[in-house]
Amino acid sequence: MLITDIKLWNIYFVPLCRRAKPEPKDKFVVVAAIDGNHFYAFMINSGIRDFIKKQPRLLNCEAKIFQPEHDFVLKHNSYIDCIELYSYEANEFENSRGQLIGNALIALLNAVHDCEALPRRDKNLVKESLRQFIDSQTPSDNRA
Repeated sequence: MLITDIKLWNIYFVPLCRRAKPEPKDKFVVVAAIDGNHFYAFMINSGIRDFIKKQPRLLNCEAKIFQPEHDFVLKHNSYIDCIELYSYEANEFENSRGQLIGNALIALLNAVHDCEALPRRDKNLVKESLRQFIDSQTPSDNRA
């Protein structure tokens, strides 16, 4: 995929994702930060991992994504795992399945804010990308 085709808050298919554990497998990810030619994304999981269920403080790091809002990609409700922001190369993204919208975007931002396990550097990277995204969506004559 071309670098210019990768957009913030879009959901991408990553075949045989090298970040999946314990071994690579096909994953959907949400691009939550772009820094130059560097792309950072959270993985989407069909459920909350047992590791997280056993540590209640980590439940704040999970953002629920509802299938009816994202029927273009999801077959059932899923979770965006905001514990770790992974870096990706442009060529790892196979295609965009659409943009994260509505409640899921709000839930992701809340999870990023509330997640104690996510390093401050990553939180700031997501917040800065959000600010730039909002600025790019605002007509220039309305900016302060």
